[in-house]
Amino acid sequence: MSPLTNFPLPFSQEPSQPPPSSPFAADGASLSEAILEPWPPWKVSQFFTSLIRITASCGFALSWVENPEVRQFLSTFIPQAPPVSRHKLTNDILRKLTDELRNNVQSEVAGKDAVLQCDGWTGLNHSHLIAFMIVVEGKVFTIKVEEASKERRDAKHLLFMLHSREYRIVRHLEPLAIATNAVQGVQVGLDRVLLTFGFLAMWYRTMLDDPASGADEDGVNAILASLESRWKNADQEIFIAALILNPFYRTAPFNTLSCFNNASVTRLLIALYKRLYKVAPPADFHSTLTSYLHGTGLFKGIDDDAQEFITTSIAAVSFFCSLTSHAYRVLIGT
Repeated sequence: MSPLTNFPLPFSQEPSQPPPSSPFAADGASLSEAILEPWPPWKVSQFFTSLIRITASCGFALSWVENPEVRQFLSTFIPQAPPVSRHKLTNDILRKLTDELRNNVQSEVAGKDAVLQCDGWTGLNHSHLIAFMIVVEGKVFTIKVEEASKERRDAKHLLFMLHSREYRIVRHLEPLAIATNAVQGVQVGLDRVLLTFGFLAMWYRTMLDDPASGADEDGVNAILASLESRWKNADQEIFIAALILNPFYRTAPFNTLSCFNNASVTRLLIALYKRLYKVAPPADFHSTLTSYLHGTGLFKGIDDDAQEFITTSIAAVSFFCSLTSHAYRVLIGT
């Protein structure tokens, strides 16, 4: 007989007692008693979370946990598992898991560049769904899933959904998109950059002050902190001087700041002149600057000229917008 026959095959017989390394051998508890011991709270939570994940991953209907065969399986092989129902999964566990996932996603994408995208499909129950997602560092995160079975599946409705107040991400990111577009032109001056910074700061501070805006306070504060950090590290004197030397604005944007009086503006521009040209400004620098700031002398009528230019520009833009709107209506057939 082969010596191998002296060794029992695996599972060929039940052990008379737990192996020495078994945790049940120390206190004399039987294996069956240990298995039937109630689960601690953390394991119960993990069990329900796993059921939710299985349901979503396999595309099961929520009622599968109430199926008699499933209940018989759990009763036979996992007798210590807590009772589970569709109501328990959807009203308690799913809400908690969704909050956890949302917090994890927010932590993972905070401060990173994101691309907004959407996709549509038909669910197992024949409902048409539209999902809005962001892509961050190659990973896709779902932001919102909208049931749209009763809506027209066209670009016009999608555009409406994107601009709906329901989507906070659009309200939070749209000003940044506008600002990016405004400062990317070839002929963009430093004055426009400063105005854009001011626009963003005012926009997000207004969102925080308005309870009805539904602003994500943490997100808005993060954006404001980023703006403050960038402004702190910028060459502030050059940006401010560029805006003051724009005849359409001069010191108007700073009227609410007492520190921006004629004397301080003069000191700022003189210091900047010396810094850039390495020499003192000419003798008539102060008088010319005073005339410019007040619209007198050589700059008499500058306000009227600026206003006329603005009026003409607004008329041209209005005409272009009306023409574009007409072309769009023709395109979509309305």
